[in-house]
Amino acid sequence: MNNQISYAPKAREDLLEIKSFIEEETGDIELAKKTVLDIVTANDSLSIFPEMGQRLLINLGVKLNTDIY
Repeated sequence: MNNQISYAPKAREDLLEIKSFIEEETGDIELAKKTVLDIVTANDSLSIFPEMGQRLLINLGVKLNTDIY
């Protein structure tokens, strides 16, 4: 079963800023579009494989109580 990926308004804004930055720095609009598409495509993989990412608590350096797993 596929899960749905939703983007927060700030995430959408960030993607547009990434695209704009690449366009301004390189002058290559196709590269900017491809980069954002690559990011979205990688994120969309989570809808099929939701466990493929790392847990947020691990990324934040919070120690997990493994006795409950």
